[in-house]
This record gives sequence, C-alpha cells and structure tokens, in this order.
Amino acid sequence: AAARLCGVGSHQHDASGQWTSGMYQGEHLWTNPPALHVIRCWFIACALLRLKVTFEDFRGAYLVAPLHGPPIYLFLPDEIICAKGREGQFRRPVARARKAVYGQKRAGHDFDAFIRKLCSDLGWVTLRNFDSEEGLYYRDIPKV
Repeated sequence: AAARLCGVGSHQHDASGQWTSGMYQGEHLWTNPPALHVIRCWFIACALLRLKVTFEDFRGAYLVAPLHGPPIYLFLPDEIICAKGREGQFRRPVARARKAVYGQKRAGHDFDAFIRKLCSDLGWVTLRNFDSEEGLYYRDIPKV
C-alpha cells in the first residue's frame, strides 16, 4: 500500500486568514510540459539520426526539489499529528513545507527549476535554448 500527502495549493492563506498567491511580487510561475506532438517529433528525429534516446521518471518527483517563495505552512491531518501536538499546546498544528509538496501552487515550477539546474550540471541542454520545449533535453556523448 502507498500513501501520498498532497497540499491543497488553491487554498493558501496568510497568518491573518487572507488569501495569498504563494509567490513573491513580480514572480511569474509558468512551466509548460512538453506537448505530445513535440515529443513524437523528437523521437522521430532522433531515430532518423540514429541517436540514443533515454528518458527518466523521477519517483517522488516534486519532493526532491526545494520549495522556494514565501514560507508555506501546512495544517497537519489528524492522522499524523504526534502526541506532543495533541497536548493542547496547539489549536491546529502546522509544519513548514520545505520541499515542493504535490498540490502547492509553485511546486511544479520549483521542481522544473531544480531539474533544469540538475540536468545542466550534468551536461544536458534544454530545448528551451532553441525556442522549443523546455522539458526536453539533449547532450552530446563522445564516441569512444
């Protein structure tokens, strides 16, 4: 059996109870996944050029990426509140989200930024550099 804790990012409020965007002023959080037709064309082009194609699926993907932006605190479900939290010391215990929790408004964008830096550090180049899909990467592998 598996379980997943998801944040409800569409219901973010600040300490006074006012709705908040979860981003800094002037930030634009737009991350576009690759379109299916572009992926298909990419595979066809690679096959015609006899290039090696690989892909990766990240298990627990968002949770490897640090969460940026203003601090986000999550109300904890009753099922995971420890005994200390139930002692009456807190009306409704919260925990600070430090990783890009599924469901948060900026989680996808922060994960994409994390992966973009990781891939770049490993020598991969995003097709974003060619005014194309930002979620597709390539790299030259020296022939031995």
